[in-house]
Amino acid sequence: MNEEVVNGNRQAGVRTSNGPGFGESRADHGVRLARVERRPRVHLRFIGYGIVASGLPASCLPESRGDEPHALEWTTSRGDVTEARGSWAKEDRDGLTVGWGGYARYHFRTQRPYSVQAVAHSASDEELFFCFLLSAVPLALPLFDLEPLHGSGVLCRGGAILLLGSPRAGKSSLASALERRGYGLLTDDACAVDAVGQIWPGPPLIASTGPVVDSQEVGRFAGKKVRRVSGHRSEPLPIAGTLVLAPAHRSALGIRGAARQEVFTALLAHVRAPAVLRDRRRALQLGVVARLGRGNVGILSYAPGRHSVEETADVISNWTAREVR
Repeated sequence: MNEEVVNGNRQAGVRTSNGPGFGESRADHGVRLARVERRPRVHLRFIGYGIVASGLPASCLPESRGDEPHALEWTTSRGDVTEARGSWAKEDRDGLTVGWGGYARYHFRTQRPYSVQAVAHSASDEELFFCFLLSAVPLALPLFDLEPLHGSGVLCRGGAILLLGSPRAGKSSLASALERRGYGLLTDDACAVDAVGQIWPGPPLIASTGPVVDSQEVGRFAGKKVRRVSGHRSEPLPIAGTLVLAPAHRSALGIRGAARQEVFTALLAHVRAPAVLRDRRRALQLGVVARLGRGNVGILSYAPGRHSVEETADVISNWTAREVR
């Protein structure tokens, strides 16, 4: 069996195929998407990326607006989750299963009725929900016709700005600093881009290591405080620019335009969990990277420890004011 890597952990991979997905293809729609069929009187909660789900235990999520393109049914149980150590993902004809050994497993069913079946091993009910929202769903995004990039997204007057970078590059900290400067926070850790180059905002909750106002905190997950996102948007938005974070100890602080020959490689390097659903997402992935590469792409250089988050956020803010129309 092939070896794949999911978030840095080695796991048993499965060959993928261009099988069925959830609902209507996003590529066939503009900002207004086709509505999906729903059972009457089902209580739907918005979980991000244009997805709603019924049966969720969390009242901290907003209710559905009624025009999201994908709807899931959520069910839970307790059981043994010891198929593999670390994190893993496995695709089959029925959908995708992602899990964390000894903790939890999630199966996304891609045939009607569309659903996600969550199995808790050692995870509490709260952890099971937060892990689904913040960790499992981003891995399954290609099933929803979205290509996930490793980064945070903020909103300025001209559109969305993607902050792409490797783990611990400072994406979340910079996004939070920009949020304090009046930018809207669209997503943290996973930028979901569709075939026409729009970003679909992520969950209305994020896990933060920084200070959190008590009224915004809704729980804890992975040693972080989970908080609400103020003024959260749910509709897809145009992307006005992309910044690739390039931290280095001797770097000067600044942003330069990416050279044409480096754009494709720089963007492709920040595809999130590239081994998951690799064959299914290949065409969408290359199309998204090519589309972003034709836009405004900059390389953000800074030296961690020497340049503060606030200084770096100021440079980004000045760049958006100058470059984004």
